[in-house]
Amino acid sequence: MADSLEKQLNDFAKGLDKLLPSTAQKQMAVEAGAEVLRNAIASTAKRKHYSKHNDEVYGHMADNVIIQRSNSEGIKNGTAIVGWKNYRHAANAMYTNDGTVKIVGDHWLEVVREENKEAVFAVQKEILRKAMKS
Repeated sequence: MADSLEKQLNDFAKGLDKLLPSTAQKQMAVEAGAEVLRNAIASTAKRKHYSKHNDEVYGHMADNVIIQRSNSEGIKNGTAIVGWKNYRHAANAMYTNDGTVKIVGDHWLEVVREENKEAVFAVQKEILRKAMKS
């Protein structure tokens, strides 16, 4: 009886592997969703907070939104981070979003994330659907 149950559980586990996406498939989907979010953040930052200051070294915050195709420790595990590589751009985004003593925050980054949540998930769902079919 125990051998039969063990065999059934092993067969069940093998069947589950076919239903779950691999790390590479997850990475493809997450990167596609991150690209949608990156584009939305960049366009909103350009529309709301684009300055006339011409910094030849670092450029503008809106033009430097990046996707890190790994977690915060650099490990590729099916995650991605959307943000700014330059800490000055990240700080400017935080100040314009949250505000300071002298700057009234407009919460633009939070709004962009919330408004584009469904679009990001839709892109990820479509990529995973195609990947799981093949």
